[in-house]
Amino acid sequence: MKAIYEQALRLMDQYGLIAIATIIESGGSTPRDIGTKMIVCPDGKIFNTIGGGPFEMMVIQEAQNVIRTGKPLFKRYSFNPEGQDAIGAVCGGDVTVFIEPAGGGTKLLVIGAGHVGRALVRAAKCLHFDITVVDDREGCLKVFDDDNSIRQVHTPPDYSGIPQPTPETYVCIVSYDHKFDALALKQVIRSDAKYIGMMGSAKKVKTLFDQLRAEGYEQELLNRVHAPIGIPIESETPEEIAVSILAEIIRIKNTGS
Repeated sequence: MKAIYEQALRLMDQYGLIAIATIIESGGSTPRDIGTKMIVCPDGKIFNTIGGGPFEMMVIQEAQNVIRTGKPLFKRYSFNPEGQDAIGAVCGGDVTVFIEPAGGGTKLLVIGAGHVGRALVRAAKCLHFDITVVDDREGCLKVFDDDNSIRQVHTPPDYSGIPQPTPETYVCIVSYDHKFDALALKQVIRSDAKYIGMMGSAKKVKTLFDQLRAEGYEQELLNRVHAPIGIPIESETPEEIAVSILAEIIRIKNTGS
């Protein structure tokens, strides 16, 4: 049992939010016993098994939905060809599975480890965010080497290494060049992120959005992006910009709008 919890911790670091399916009731002929657990990742990968076959595939699909919604689920499965909760099997037993999300929490994904990114991380630590910093410049990430609470991701130049945001992730794009802003935004704009903000002047934002529209990105997607990022407080220094960004994030976190 210890091994599966250790695996869950590793996967929470990798994916942010996962689901754990546990058999909590069992009767008749069933493939696994009460207490058997299976970890399900957002991409459908699993660790351990609760029985295999169509039953397990159904649980995986339900678990992926739990990951998307963040809401736990109790579900009964009957190993019979017909009847209530039947899955078409012929074993004759039934199980109840509890599927719960694991991980999550308020996550801050900072894309860009320059002056603003560093100031944002410093300020966000006081608010107890779960922080990940992404940059294609390995040297810029070294400033966080002595802080085990900050997760570092050295991405390839195309920014394909950005971790997939979860529904509890607040994404802040504060890179050092507009072309990297565009690459990063393309990686996260279709994600389930709670918030996506991008630093830049109104002219830069318009230019980038015009480019994305020309590439086929729908206006509805672009409307998700808070750009310029942060609340308007006439901020100039990296520290002031960080305050404006976090103020916007806190408002959304606490009010939902």
